[in-house]
Amino acid sequence: MPGAESGLGPQLAGEKITVNSRTVSVVKQLGEGGFSFVYLVKDLSDPSAAGSAASEGLAHLAQSHQPSFMVLKITSIHSRQQRDVAEKEAKLLSRLSHPSIVRMIDACY
Repeated sequence: MPGAESGLGPQLAGEKITVNSRTVSVVKQLGEGGFSFVYLVKDLSDPSAAGSAASEGLAHLAQSHQPSFMVLKITSIHSRQQRDVAEKEAKLLSRLSHPSIVRMIDACY
């Protein structure tokens, strides 16, 4: 179970996390798998300072004055093989576009 030693799991609710240049607040845990946790998060990034969002094709986030909610997946990676699988999944998700599939915004390793 990935959360026991890392502080992941439902206790992460209410915490602020910075991922790349975006700061989010964890609202609640949505689920967990064999080596990852999925959370509902609220984007705390300042929309007026989101010049990078527009350059990444995320202009709608910069223009909206309502809080943006997103899904954050935190993966516990302990080997090169697990990292390769996570990178492959991220690349695949970045190419998918469908109303029933969550749109991938960013990834970091």
